[in-house]
Amino acid sequence: MTHKIGILFLVILLLQILPGYLPVLGKWLGRKFRRKTRFARKLLDSTEKPGGPLAQFEKLIGKQALEICLAETPAVKEASGAGTVEEIGRKLAACSHRNYIPFRFIVVNDPGEPNACAIPGGSILVTEAFLDLHPGQDELAGILAHEVAHIDCCHSLKAIGSTVALQKIIGTNQLILSRATGLIETLLKRGYSQENEFEADREGAQLAKRAGFDPRGLRHALEMLENNCRRERYSFFSTHPPTHERINELRKHFG
Repeated sequence: MTHKIGILFLVILLLQILPGYLPVLGKWLGRKFRRKTRFARKLLDSTEKPGGPLAQFEKLIGKQALEICLAETPAVKEASGAGTVEEIGRKLAACSHRNYIPFRFIVVNDPGEPNACAIPGGSILVTEAFLDLHPGQDELAGILAHEVAHIDCCHSLKAIGSTVALQKIIGTNQLILSRATGLIETLLKRGYSQENEFEADREGAQLAKRAGFDPRGLRHALEMLENNCRRERYSFFSTHPPTHERINELRKHFG
């Protein structure tokens, strides 16, 4: 028992602190673990060629997470502004770093919550309540680009990397997929780390610029959200860094 606990502790330590040692770990644990440790390393690094095992894994957990989200907040195809969301989204997707992903831009029925979120695999959800604020094209592009940037930067995969990589080594595929989907669902509710949010702001503004939009659009959208929603306790604010800090950072980089 002590020996097993020691091995498990070493696995966790290497996954979280020393991912570069995973190939050594795979050799040490035996041949049947090598393939699993290679996948675990890719999951932790979130780097792989399009169409590989990691991309397929992201697609699977994204599909399940999307089904859960749409069960709670159904898609509204005929929503006012849905066509604009799709048009702007296509331009952003074409200029994204991971433009090989089949991005989808979906308006969902949540009239009381101005928000947007990114789901692994390329699904970007934006609520009717945000569109009801009547953002301009640059503001809408800024919000959508921020979400695309989360996928570009593999924030979801990195956030669940250690847990899922460990289960990949010692668990079964069915448990891994179920656990990963649950982790994504929790992540969407609790939000990304502040570091991830600031990175998505910077990368999103750059993406908007590459797609032909004003990179200051995200800052203007945040100002609009803050002005319209400061009296309400929206989850958008509880799961993101302080809005004034994000606005200041964007102003510093993009004016």
